[in-house]
Amino acid sequence: LVVLIAPGTPETVIGDGTRLRQILVNLAVNAVKFTARGQVVVEARAEPGPAPGGATLHFAVHDTGIGVPTDKRDRLFRSFSQVDSSTTRQYGGTGLGLAICKRLAELLGGGIGFDSVEGRGSTFFFHVQVRLGELQRPVWQTASDLLRGRRILVVDDNPAQRRLVRECAGIWQAEVQEAASLEEVAGLLTPAGGNAPEAVVIDGELLGADPAAGLARLRAGAAAVPPVLLSLARHPRPGEPGSGGSEVFLVRPVRPAILYECLLQLLSERALPAGSTGATSRPSRPLAAQLPLRVLVADDNTVNQMVVVMMLNRMGYAADVVANGLEVLRALEVKVYDLIFLDIRMPEMDGYDVARRVRERWATQPAGRPRLVAITGNAMQGERERCLEAGMDDYVAKPFRLDDLRVMLQRWGRRPAPRKV
Repeated sequence: LVVLIAPGTPETVIGDGTRLRQILVNLAVNAVKFTARGQVVVEARAEPGPAPGGATLHFAVHDTGIGVPTDKRDRLFRSFSQVDSSTTRQYGGTGLGLAICKRLAELLGGGIGFDSVEGRGSTFFFHVQVRLGELQRPVWQTASDLLRGRRILVVDDNPAQRRLVRECAGIWQAEVQEAASLEEVAGLLTPAGGNAPEAVVIDGELLGADPAAGLARLRAGAAAVPPVLLSLARHPRPGEPGSGGSEVFLVRPVRPAILYECLLQLLSERALPAGSTGATSRPSRPLAAQLPLRVLVADDNTVNQMVVVMMLNRMGYAADVVANGLEVLRALEVKVYDLIFLDIRMPEMDGYDVARRVRERWATQPAGRPRLVAITGNAMQGERERCLEAGMDDYVAKPFRLDDLRVMLQRWGRRPAPRKV
């Protein structure tokens, strides 16, 4: 998954963030679902809108998946309609998603469309109207004295990922060289003119099954080059490249602001160019390194599962996932958990019954029972009190943000649950 945000895209706009997120997540989930191999690229850009003080946001989601047959494209945006019955059997879904996306895009003053080649992939694009917020450029969108003129080598077999680094480096006025494989790197690390790169941004998968050996190959003859490893949706385990030492790692999709911080961290360890000023900022350790926890996520909705797990991954946690209350109880039979994020509305057994059972049965385990955080879309008055009465420790309402989960982890992860006397 690659995310490309065009230079000049405003950091803040005024609009309906919830509906915009619905469209974008639906299209991205479809792209992942129908793409067995290759890539998914999400692009965003902005242009002046038709109204004064307004802007038009353009989004595109490209994939390398199965594509859509020409004779069946008229079905895509109909309610309860999919390309054919085998799609439902193999991939699931109701056939409502794209119809809802079309309606939401129109309600937001825009529209939606697509291009597709059967067997080669699809691009779904949409636009919406917004008003401009505060006209402040984020730090990563401004030229940097700390990166101006610095030489960066990007090694990645994904052209979209190389494009991301290239466009960002252009903003920062850094110099970029590109390579699609390790075999292309040797001559670039020790050029005849002596202008070797000062940092290497590399896709960790290109290092092969033995990342340490791959790093040794990369550094042969150029041991001072510190690479940035691009991980695929997970933090490195202890002992892996990127888990310590001089390497810095990123978790995909790579965000320009985080790339900026990581390059500053790498290059701050080298002599800065003459005339450069300013302090560097280092990315902090993920929360999981400071507060290790065994986490279980219980939700019957696969999209909700994906969102929660992705947020936890960004904080360094590798959570287990179950789809209903009975599966929660089975999971607790075989493994000890410190914290459970528990959806209220689930089949087989809902979250209220799970909370009661957990309090009754696991309160006497040596480490104390797991802490229970209710996750619910029901924000009605009294819902929090009902959750607490059922035995939950806390409550977070959908839609929630990364910081909401971080607060719960920090609040309850440091406290042993009470044991029965």
